Amino acid sequence: MRFPQHTAVWCQEMGHRARSAFAERARRRNSDQGASMIEYVAVVVFVFLIAVAIFGLNLHNDIQAAVSNMIDAILSGDGGAEPGP
Repeated sequence: MRFPQHTAVWCQEMGHRARSAFAERARRRNSDQGASMIEYVAVVVFVFLIAVAIFGLNLHNDIQAAVSNMIDAILSGDGGAEPGP
């Protein structure tokens, strides 16, 4: 039994559409776009929590003093090395 020409073309077109739909689903499944956004938000939240902890425990003055002392030591020529025993 032979199919009319338009039936054969229709079958080919439907096969092509099915393959395209399957390929599109496979691409979406392998996409990391959503994961990247979640990772970005997680990093922002983590940095925020660290900043809250530093200011909440009043460590920012200690950190500022330590960094300032190291910069002064480096600029004075000591190189920031602490003297050994």
